[in-house]
Amino acid sequence: MFYKGGLVYSNKVVIVSSMYSKERIISSFSHRLEPTLDIHKDKLLVSPCGFDNSTWDPSKDKFLPKNYSADDLKGKSICKVALQQQLG
Repeated sequence: MFYKGGLVYSNKVVIVSSMYSKERIISSFSHRLEPTLDIHKDKLLVSPCGFDNSTWDPSKDKFLPKNYSADDLKGKSICKVALQQQLG
């Protein structure tokens, strides 16, 4: 089963759901993977569907080395280089 191998050998698993908690997903929607999910539940992250534009806005994000937007993409390449340097 591919899903089980993915769970076992991954560092993190992101589940997209805006309605259910991690525990509910493990118990109700796990398609016979309950034992594996229970063992590796510390790897599971539940992410809401979509994202909040007010929080994730690169034109206003104070943590980026250079802000950018759809109209002005110059800062995006600066951010990419900074990220690559940070990650080695």
